[in-house]
Amino acid sequence: MKHLLLFFLLFSNKIIFCQNLVPNPSFETGPGTPMCQNSTYTDLSIFIDSWQNANPTNPCFGNDCKTSEWFDYSICGGTHPQPQISSRYMAMVTSEGIRVELAASNQNYLNVGHTYKLTFRFAAGVPTAKLKIYLARFGADWNANSIFSQNQKQEVDGVNAANISSFQTDTWITITKFFQVIPTNNQLKNLVFVADIGKVYLDDVELYDLGCCPEYKLYENTTNLPALTSVIDYIRAGNDAGIPNTSGNVTVLTGQNVTFKAGNQIILEPGFSVQLGATFNAIIDDCQSSSNIGNINVSFLPNVFTPNCDNINDNLCFTVTGADYYTITVFNEFGGIVHTSNGVVANNFVCAWDGICNGNACTQNQTVSDGTYFYIITFNNCSTTSEFSNFVQVFTNPNSCGSRLITGLSNLINNISIYPNPSTGIFTLQKATDAKATVVVYDVLGNCCLSLTLSQGEGTKQIDLTNFAKGIYHLQLLEGEKVYSQKIVLE
Repeated sequence: MKHLLLFFLLFSNKIIFCQNLVPNPSFETGPGTPMCQNSTYTDLSIFIDSWQNANPTNPCFGNDCKTSEWFDYSICGGTHPQPQISSRYMAMVTSEGIRVELAASNQNYLNVGHTYKLTFRFAAGVPTAKLKIYLARFGADWNANSIFSQNQKQEVDGVNAANISSFQTDTWITITKFFQVIPTNNQLKNLVFVADIGKVYLDDVELYDLGCCPEYKLYENTTNLPALTSVIDYIRAGNDAGIPNTSGNVTVLTGQNVTFKAGNQIILEPGFSVQLGATFNAIIDDCQSSSNIGNINVSFLPNVFTPNCDNINDNLCFTVTGADYYTITVFNEFGGIVHTSNGVVANNFVCAWDGICNGNACTQNQTVSDGTYFYIITFNNCSTTSEFSNFVQVFTNPNSCGSRLITGLSNLINNISIYPNPSTGIFTLQKATDAKATVVVYDVLGNCCLSLTLSQGEGTKQIDLTNFAKGIYHLQLLEGEKVYSQKIVLE
């Protein structure tokens, strides 16, 4: 598929990072001397400035006491990562780690909602090596359970040598990571590196606060564009911008004034258009931090979805502008938590729940039962927090992706059929049981469209949706304490 790639005027005033938040970033200074291979730095700070061992427990005992290694090219023999750029570096083997307290600006804490740029040089002795990266509130207790200790911990996307196309053993490569501090982690001030697999090397660690600038934005299936979108890297807009679970054109409407500003590129896919009487500007320039501070708008709050793996309305999704991060919690009818999650809002269409349980009030990693749930979703940017809530009905098709059936359904499903499906208007429902039943049809917004009663002994019923709009509907049949739900399509 062809797309238009716009490169506009490049300005010379590129982002100037004021302060590297990592002290002693190249491991060059310290009161001690590198001890090379097989060192035992129980207290690493006695030898090197600012850095400490990152033990999994505090205090550590026996094998839990991990000791990383401090190397010097001129002092230590053996093989060193190449090419040599600085004089010294750190090495860690599986389960060993190092940590440093950051020189952050907000009372020594990283700023919630801000985007940070982390760069470092990475090398490894084996192609299967993996490095994990964390931010934590505590230093020595960085790995403490947050529920019991009030610690805060956030994992940053790590490094897997197997995923680096240019990887060569014992060869330095520069790694760059962007991340945002999530709203619940407002007291992060320690950076932690842990060797997950194999021997890894680390040098020249830099961390910069980019303010309220997301790394990128994607727009698809919307006319609700903010006046200014400003990002660090790129903006992509059109009917195939890469957003999962949605597709559709992006239009700048008559009377709107919309500006895209990106540090590197703006990509306008087919399906992006500007109406007569609208103003659209595309500018390659540095991100303006203040541009992403403002109102958060959510088009509507969904109140029904069908997590049955048919790729139609399978997720609880929101159309939102002005947000950089979200946090969602879903409750069952008794107030028990069935789902919690959070994530970066990198586009205008956010799917926050797939119907899978990860809470304590349902079976883990299984689709929740049909029923009514209540969700609270919070969207954030650097200046604004907006909370939304609504009831949502979950319907699952029992013939798809192992969806769970609610009480009595397993005895009912084999005795019911609905045909044709899809239909142009008339559906026929047949059931083999003689019991009285009620049929209710809902639209995708959860509105009741039709309600019918099957009398005692009435086994067949026509469901006429001829006068309704084409689309997806949800049929629910109630027979005593038994409930059956099915997605039907009106063509």
